[in-house]
Amino acid sequence: MPELFVSNAEYGVYAKERPPLRILVVDDDENIRKLLLDHLTRKGYHVRTASDGMEAIRMFSDTPFDIVITDMHMPGLDGLELIRRIKSVPRNVDIVAITGYIRNYRYADIVRAGAADFLIKPFGIEELDAKIERIARDREERAQMAELLLKDALTGAYNRYALSFMLKREIIRSIRYLQPLSLLFSDIDRFKQYNDTFGHLAGDVLLEKAVRIMDESVRKDVDFVFRFGGDEFIILLTNTEQKAAEDVARRIIKKFKKLTPGHVGLSVGIAVLLPECKKLENKSEEALMHLLLQEADKALYEAKRSPENWFLKVLACNNKS
Repeated sequence: MPELFVSNAEYGVYAKERPPLRILVVDDDENIRKLLLDHLTRKGYHVRTASDGMEAIRMFSDTPFDIVITDMHMPGLDGLELIRRIKSVPRNVDIVAITGYIRNYRYADIVRAGAADFLIKPFGIEELDAKIERIARDREERAQMAELLLKDALTGAYNRYALSFMLKREIIRSIRYLQPLSLLFSDIDRFKQYNDTFGHLAGDVLLEKAVRIMDESVRKDVDFVFRFGGDEFIILLTNTEQKAAEDVARRIIKKFKKLTPGHVGLSVGIAVLLPECKKLENKSEEALMHLLLQEADKALYEAKRSPENWFLKVLACNNKS
């Protein structure tokens, strides 16, 4: 599966207003680096430079670039090997190769390695601009297609298909950086009666309003709302501890009550993954996904019997839940 998802620093894929493209220029010629840096910065891109392939690889460890413009003939790690290494890890990145040594690098080899396009020195700056603009259009089309694939058509929330990838990614991040991950499992109380009384169109409007409330109650492009099915929803709160998750649940329930006084309610179950727990360290990401969803589902069942309409399950280092 192509990497449609990106890290918290890369949420331009999810954002409605996409940030400027981040471009890495790799060339051992300082004059070319400066020329491209100045020109592309004036064009509104976020640009950084590297003097060789190894420096570029190191920069990828902390910066998610959208486009790499790399010379092919460089000392040490050449451009062809750089392209192969970049593409060896699933990344949403496009690469433009530049060379004046056309006999040494065949176009077919460069494309097979993973480059999106190719320039032969000397080239006009307008030619580079045209290639970047074409790549930008292609990226936008891919992002739009990804949103169609991953979004619920009625509510605009992410769908269950998206959850399977995004939850796994956030669990991996949680374990790697020892950050808590909170999952809220909610459904609308008495939703069937509401549909029977007011009709299915009114029920659809209620589902849309519920998602809008959830979206407004979490951090944009950091936390994520999913329609799990029917009137069930899941919210992923990244790097979020127990108390903050409780606050979000209370906020959502309070807003929902104001929206539909007396007719329906919202119950929320909370499960919090604490990655430092020794009893969880040998579990696979898939097992942790199942466990987190299972505990949140149990908490939702308890929430329906709670006067506050929410209940907490902490996947903690003790036997308490």
